Amino acid sequence: MSWRDYQNNLPRRSRKKGDRKGFVVAIGVLVCIFFLGVVVFSRTSQVNAKVPKQVSSAAEKKTDEIGKPFFQDLLKTDHLLRGPEEVRVATEDGDLAIELTFDTALQRYLMKKLSRHKVDWGGVAVVEPTTGSVLALASYSTKDPELSDLALRATFPAASVFKMVSATAAMERGILLPNSTIRFNGDMYGIRSRQVLRHGGRNRLSLGRAFAKSANVVFGKIGANPQMGSEVLLDYASRFGFNDEIPFGLKVAPSLARIDLDSRYQAARAAAGFGKVRLSPLHGALLAGAAVNEGRIMEPYLVSRAVDQKGALKYAVEPKVWKEAMTPVTARKLRHMMAQTITVGTSRKSFRNMKRRKVLRELQIGGKTGSLSGRNPRGRTEWFVGYARNSRNQKIAIGVVLVSEKYWRIKPSDLARDVFLEYFSPRPIMQASAGVTETFGP
Repeated sequence: MSWRDYQNNLPRRSRKKGDRKGFVVAIGVLVCIFFLGVVVFSRTSQVNAKVPKQVSSAAEKKTDEIGKPFFQDLLKTDHLLRGPEEVRVATEDGDLAIELTFDTALQRYLMKKLSRHKVDWGGVAVVEPTTGSVLALASYSTKDPELSDLALRATFPAASVFKMVSATAAMERGILLPNSTIRFNGDMYGIRSRQVLRHGGRNRLSLGRAFAKSANVVFGKIGANPQMGSEVLLDYASRFGFNDEIPFGLKVAPSLARIDLDSRYQAARAAAGFGKVRLSPLHGALLAGAAVNEGRIMEPYLVSRAVDQKGALKYAVEPKVWKEAMTPVTARKLRHMMAQTITVGTSRKSFRNMKRRKVLRELQIGGKTGSLSGRNPRGRTEWFVGYARNSRNQKIAIGVVLVSEKYWRIKPSDLARDVFLEYFSPRPIMQASAGVTETFGP
């Protein structure tokens, strides 16, 4: 008798009972496996919550993740403003030493300058453009002394700093070169529709000179050009990191660019820096850094490495490119125009005595200014974003925003000049190595 015949000859009730018994046993086994998995997962989550995850490379751990246990404490207190070089995080298994990228001497210098001039609101960010390491984040306000995140806020109107995006788009689309001439009528700083929407004119400026002097009418005509328009501007704004979160350990509000897609005049205003565009000082420093880093914007980072009590390396940063804002050829052209801002443009008064200072005389410096009234905080918003590079190819990029209700006590260009002088001047060994260590515990 075959096995199938044997099964068919069994009493129906016995077969059904045996099937039910086997089914119950199978369900019981599955339930046990499920609860065992829940227990193991719960135990693993508890262990991971108590001890920082050990990593061997940046590919396994992002910079902003390893910083979460203490970054919020840094931002809520004055620890951040002191620019610590190292933070020790207490865990159950001992201290974890996290080395930061702050240049403590530069951070202290910036805080002293801002407080000495009693700025109403001021935020400054300094980065190393080829790596993305953050050297300083300074915030100061006589109006609201509790504010400590002005260097990371994106509530400031970008103003003419956005002309960097417009100029890049015009050059990469093949519309203009730095020496191309644009004709216009009326005042170069006007932005009326009859100026920017009409062809030709009796006055003329090259793109490079218009950039250096921040000529609104020229950039308005660029934005209104049929080959440009709102869509192209938004595309290049995205390449520069607008409307996107900056990957950073501390919370940085995204810089927003809102441009009306159906209006040539609104595109013209946006190209000149009058659109609904907001910018943070950290992002401003990254924009300037792209010009001196072959068009690449690096991910900013504040944690360089982390070691345990035994000196075992748990994390080491690997610099990463965040955005490819432009080609190296365009970056070289943009640097040329930013240099004109320093020599013949809106920052010439701040840097006119460069030849008297040996340190400044040996630097390659470029920048872009901007000014516009803002509402958060309310007052006149003034910008300088720029870079400096010495003969040894050491470079820094800076973003400075100052807001004043009535009276100016220092201009952003002046402050940036002083930062370049301070950073590139020879430092005493003791000063350069004097760091600050902060300790945070559970």
